[in-house]
This record gives sequence, C-alpha cells and structure tokens, in this order.
Amino acid sequence: MEQKRSLSEIVEDYALKRIPMSDRKSWFALLTIFVGFATALFFFLVGGVVSTVAGFFWGIVAAFIAGAAAFVYIILIAPIALREGLSCDLCSRAFGFGRRGSVLSSAVYAFSLILFLAVESAIIMGGLAYLLGFNPNDFVIKLLVYVPLFAIWAILTMFGFDLVNRVALVAVPLMFLFLAWAFIFVLGPTGAIGNAFSNPGLAAVPLDKGGIPQAVGFFIALNVAFGVAPLIGVASADFARYGRRNEDLVPTAFAGGFGAYFIVPILGAMVIFAGFPQVFAFFKSLGLPDGAAGSAAAGSPAMVFVILAGWLGMVLVFLSQVKIQTFNAYGASLAVANVFSMGANWKPGRGWDLIIACALGLVFVLTADVLGLVQEILVYLGIFTGAWATIIVADHYLVRRWLKLGSENIRDLDAVPAFNWPGIVTYIVSFAIPSYLYATGALPVPFVLSIPLALVLHTVLSSVTGGRYQREVEAAAVVT
Repeated sequence: MEQKRSLSEIVEDYALKRIPMSDRKSWFALLTIFVGFATALFFFLVGGVVSTVAGFFWGIVAAFIAGAAAFVYIILIAPIALREGLSCDLCSRAFGFGRRGSVLSSAVYAFSLILFLAVESAIIMGGLAYLLGFNPNDFVIKLLVYVPLFAIWAILTMFGFDLVNRVALVAVPLMFLFLAWAFIFVLGPTGAIGNAFSNPGLAAVPLDKGGIPQAVGFFIALNVAFGVAPLIGVASADFARYGRRNEDLVPTAFAGGFGAYFIVPILGAMVIFAGFPQVFAFFKSLGLPDGAAGSAAAGSPAMVFVILAGWLGMVLVFLSQVKIQTFNAYGASLAVANVFSMGANWKPGRGWDLIIACALGLVFVLTADVLGLVQEILVYLGIFTGAWATIIVADHYLVRRWLKLGSENIRDLDAVPAFNWPGIVTYIVSFAIPSYLYATGALPVPFVLSIPLALVLHTVLSSVTGGRYQREVEAAAVVT
C-alpha cells in the first residue's frame, strides 16, 4: 500500500536517492507521461522543419530513423533506472561517469532541458504574437509574457511526479480531440492534408532563390530530428524509475520513440504546410527577409493552431506546453541537483534547484533568439547526448554484463568511484572529434561517428583498465 508523503518529501521527490517500491506507479501513469512528452509542439516543429528542408517523404524518413534510435535508447536505459530506482543523473554516476564525473553529464542534461524550457516557451510566444498582433522580439513584451510563464512552470513542477502526471492526464486527451477536430473539419475540406504529402521541400526551389540539394536537405533533417533522440532515452530514466516491472516500459518506449518521431512529426508536417502562407506573411511583416521568414514559419506550429481555431487554438497550445514544460522543468531540477551536490557539495533541495533551472531558462529566452538558434544547437546536442546515452549503455551492457568487469547492480551510490575516467575521456573525445569534423564540413551528419566511437572507445578503455572504475570502493574511503 502506497504511503502518504509529506509536502517536503513531495517537493524533494527522490532527487538524489532511490525510489522505494512503495512509491512506484502503474504502467498507465508512465504511459501518460510519455504520450504527453511525444505530443509536445516541439515535435510538430520537427515535422515542419524536416519536411520543409527535405520534403515530406525524406523528412519523415529522417524522423523515423531518429524515432528508432530513441526507442532503442529507452529500451536499454529505462530498465536500468527502473531496477535501480535512480534518475538518469544518478544512473550516470553509477554507469560511465562516477560520482564527481557525473557533474559533466548532468551539466549537459541541465543545459539541454533549460534550452527546451526556453524553446517551448518561445513557441507559446509565437502563438500569442500572431493572435494579438504584437512583435514577439520586443523586450517589454518578452518580460510580460515569459516571466508569468516561467513562474507557472516552476509552481506546477514543484510538486513532483504526481502533478506532472495529472497535468498530462488532462492535457493529452484535449490535444487529441483538438487535432481530430482540426483535421476532419478544418484542414480536410481544404485539401491541405493531401498536398502536404507531396511537399517537395527546398529541393524544388532553385539554388539561387534559397533552394538546397536533396541530399543536403536530408542531412539537415537527420541532424534536426536526431538532436533530442538520445535525450529522450536518458530522460526516460527520470520517469521509468517510478515503474514496477520491465513490461511496463514497452508502451512507453513506443510512445516516446515512434510517437514523438513518427506520428507527431507527420501531423506537424501537415499542420505547418497548411498554415505556412499566413505565418510566412506574418514574419515578412516584421521585416524578415524571405529565407529567415521561411525558416521561422516552418518552426511555428503554435501560430498555425491559432489560425485554425483562434483563442481556442491558443488555449490548446498552452495546455500542450504545460505538460512538456513540467517534464522539462522536472528533469532540469534533478540535473541541477546533481551538479550542485557532486560539483559543489551543496544540497539546497529540489525546490531551489527547480527555481534556479527556471530562472536560467528565463534569462536564456529573454536574451537570445532561441528558435533561430535551435536548428544548429540540435546538431551539437545530438552529439553530446548521443555520446552520453551510449556510454551508459556500453558501461552497463558491454563492460559489466558482457565483459564481467563490474556488477550490474549498484548497492551503494556513495561507494561508486569519484571519476570513471574511461567514460569521461570517451565523452570528451566522442564530442570533440565529430564536432570538429562537422564544423569543418567534413562530416555532414556527426552522430554517425559519435555513437559508434563512444560505444567502442568506452568498452576498450574500460577493458584496458581492467574494470577498475566499474568496481565499488570501500565506503570508508569515499569522500562525499
């Protein structure tokens, strides 16, 4: 029987320790969270961007490849979190990075989710700007919109998994009802849905007018789509740790992988295509050149929802973003907690960690054009998080299970070595080399190198060191 927790325990939500079986949740609770994640407007944005740069067919192929990767990472990482009852940050301590070394992966994770707090908030701003006719780049407008939004994200996420799940239970059915209505009664009669399937993308545009070769468009689509695929895998640990059985993870893996990267991007491609002319005209009215206006329109699903249903569409945009923003803020608070705990021996509590994460997201969205930067950031994010997720997988399944160089079960987190040097060196190398090759134009899709490099290098370095960094040390020798 589940015991009632105090308010302080609810807020803390096992940020830095294991979840006991008495507080584990049903498979349906996990599925609701992941469906809520998969139906975030960011994945509509992904559908719009990949279908614009690569055409509908090749854009969705790119999204499907990323979805398959996300599915594999969830299937491999989520069972570790479920068995151990640990968040992805604590899993990184145990598998691949060490206690202190996990500060590196947690810092990247915190940055990633703080970035998405900013991106998803900027999507809401876009819908409001179109609805009310103001300039979304005006700083006073930014303050008036973003400060209340980030306060809402912090307040809702303060109460941990249970409230995140309740938000998703309300928002997800409403989102599906709205989409069904929009596709049947608004988009269907216009023929926009059928036309979206034949969208050739920028490959059909002459090169001297902003077009790109088909192969280049496909590479861009792959990078954009893959950008958060490994992140979904590691983030799955934050909620999978609440699961009771491995079987509970199968539907969540399909929802988080193929739902986010196949079903929703197809819907996104159709939605963006239907509203593209009006949204393009809006950005042109703000003074943007054709190329910038086109890029902005391809990444503005909230504006299309407003075009379809006015204030009702705006309400649905907000509800859709509430569920993903509670997810982002929750994960960011756990990552910040590990950074402070292991990096500075400071444990202010998850409530303060959450406030700090939201404050950083607010500063980011106030000072940067996050939607303009997101396409390039996603490339490097895919390298960083892909290497991280792959190191966890390699450490657990290859080094420990296959090579028998350490236990698959972590008895005491405090007995984990301070630094897992094979994992840390692998992380740096697996990011630096593909990033350099991508920046110099030698490698158009860097994750095709970073993933196998991380898998092989960590396994080899761990083998060469004889599993020294996979073995727990004597508790008396641990400095915390």
